[in-house]
Amino acid sequence: FALYGCSSDSASPEDTGPDIALSDGGRPERTTADSTTRPDTLAKPTTWAKSFGGPGVDIAHALALTDDGVLVVGQSGDPKDAWLLRLDSAGEILWQKRLGGEGHDQLRAVVQTQDKGFIVAGQTSSKSAGGDDLLIVKLDASGALQWQKRVGGKGLDWASEIIETSKGRYLISAETSSWGAGERDGWLLELDDQGTILWQSTYGSTAMDAFRGVRETSAGLFAVGFSKSFGTGKADIWIARLTTSGEQTWDRILGGDQHDYGLAVEVAPNGGIFAAGWNVDKLGEATRTWVARVKSDGELVWQRTYGALEGDQGDALAVLSSGELALTGTTWTQGEGGKDVSLLVLDPSSGNVKTQHAFGGTAWDWGHGLVADPRGAIYIAGRSHNYGDAIDLWVLKTDAQGGISKPCAVDIFNSATATTKDSTLAAKTVTMQRSAVTQAAVDAALTISDTTHPTLTQCAAR
Repeated sequence: FALYGCSSDSASPEDTGPDIALSDGGRPERTTADSTTRPDTLAKPTTWAKSFGGPGVDIAHALALTDDGVLVVGQSGDPKDAWLLRLDSAGEILWQKRLGGEGHDQLRAVVQTQDKGFIVAGQTSSKSAGGDDLLIVKLDASGALQWQKRVGGKGLDWASEIIETSKGRYLISAETSSWGAGERDGWLLELDDQGTILWQSTYGSTAMDAFRGVRETSAGLFAVGFSKSFGTGKADIWIARLTTSGEQTWDRILGGDQHDYGLAVEVAPNGGIFAAGWNVDKLGEATRTWVARVKSDGELVWQRTYGALEGDQGDALAVLSSGELALTGTTWTQGEGGKDVSLLVLDPSSGNVKTQHAFGGTAWDWGHGLVADPRGAIYIAGRSHNYGDAIDLWVLKTDAQGGISKPCAVDIFNSATATTKDSTLAAKTVTMQRSAVTQAAVDAALTISDTTHPTLTQCAAR
């Protein structure tokens, strides 16, 4: 088995994302929904699946709820530019923008702000200080540019998530090889509403350490990522609790004999957090989605893995209006393609599976972003090799149970066949070094413009 590199666009989380390639194998039988053409007279869909893109590579990395739908962000083309796509609740395009310069530019995080605009973050190599610089951009509700900033040094610097805090500030989780204690460090930055940095620090030890998500709770900040600074050189899941000014309360790692990666974090009802990612099995041959519930003091309430003989990876979390936990990513366990978009709905008190779905075709599909609206709808954004000319940005809207109504041309596999197990990753407290960073944010010079991409509808319903 080749864990990293069987596909030209596969990568480990130590590079740019959670994709990993495993050898193909048998798949359980799946059901194919009725693909009858939808009459034009039908009302706007409440659930749907649509792909967007051209002849190149188009990928959604994240999405955020809006008052009337979602804003999806990612990348398009080669050299890649950042792409922003605003959709209403029926999947109709309200506007789409291209943001870029002479280098490679992409967006990995987005949130709607209190003024009904958007703050987005990612990375840029256009007029960067070295490799890639961290990129932050503020837009109004119509997608007009308000300001753009970049921060970086001689190494690779990029944002993994951005949130708006209770004080109306912008908090970014990131990673950097320009500053810090080791090969790569986790990096947190807080900015005001004009893009001025209020504080920033790196966190790490001697090797590779990275943050992939951050949340604010009543107990302070929680950041999730992975660390290779402790143990035998394998990656361990890293969970950090901090004050709202970035001071460390505790750092814990969870790991076993193989690689373990933390990629997502969400606030749990009644305190604490959920953390998710994936790990490699003891034989080093397959991956399992990993989810845990953690108290504010760092105590594990539960940790579970999900998967079977092939490989599954968790990438994004959302708490539903029902209080249940939704998780998307990639599955080899279900479906008939190389990878399918996965959706698990879990009992928050135990991690038990309530519903389980896979979406895709005969080629590969990934889920990278997940949000849930107050009415119970679930939105998933990612990419697909099945619909369109090449690799297209793919967005699905399901009901609260993960269902998509007919007519639908997407293969939907609904059986909960993936094995659920208690995870036994050992947790221990570690010491991460905090270092102040003094690099200022400077104005970026990317161009923003209207753009168009073909849309293909796979599923539409009343």
